[in-house]
Amino acid sequence: MTYDLIGLALPGAAHLFVVLAVLAATAFRASSAPAWRRLRYALAAAALWSWVFSSPGLANLALAALEGPPAAARTAGRPAGEPVIVVLASGRLFARDGTPAPRLDANGWERFRAGVGLWRETAGVLVFTGGPGPDESLAGLMRATALQSGVPPGAIRVVANSRSTYEDIALVREVVETRGRPVWLVTSAVHMPRALAVSRKLGLDAKPFPCDFRQIDSPTWRAWLPDDGGPELWSSVLHEVAGLQYYRLRGWAD
Repeated sequence: MTYDLIGLALPGAAHLFVVLAVLAATAFRASSAPAWRRLRYALAAAALWSWVFSSPGLANLALAALEGPPAAARTAGRPAGEPVIVVLASGRLFARDGTPAPRLDANGWERFRAGVGLWRETAGVLVFTGGPGPDESLAGLMRATALQSGVPPGAIRVVANSRSTYEDIALVREVVETRGRPVWLVTSAVHMPRALAVSRKLGLDAKPFPCDFRQIDSPTWRAWLPDDGGPELWSSVLHEVAGLQYYRLRGWAD
């Protein structure tokens, strides 16, 4: 986390925490003022809430629980048979006016890079997923980039009509035969628990190949101070926790 003069000059999570903490301290000290007495515990709770959800250190604990330990050096090795490498997309599907406008985000490019790198180790078939449709899709964008990177057309399949993780995985078996073949599932580490839960529900025995780890490698004392990066990390955690519960309610995940 970066604490520089420019960052401190801009309003953010640290400023909110300081304001709430000062107000809470004032409320506890002004014991003779009824209005302050009524607010003291609410202000203290608000200050605690602000710290919890703006602390990268706390978010990092939750991230580590979802992602698991990062692999310092992964060696996939060549499995028996030609593997199927499923790369789950991440990005924007539509423009604001509702027209298709697929664009990979930073997480999507990390997944693409990891999937192509794994294919170079194991060969087999690369399956790129992600809609919104056959003409313009995240899967098609990744296919075009893979071709430019030297992957032969015969080694690529696309699932171009999927709009969710469930549809990504459910449609894979319609474009490539997976029975009796090793299947690698490539996605962000924080997204992997939900992706694997969907795979198990659909009876697809997939081996995880996580990438795009977001947990802090070596957190220092600064990670426990409020920072604008904290809410971003928490957003990733809460999105996946809520997403997994929603999938389970829909019967899409085990």
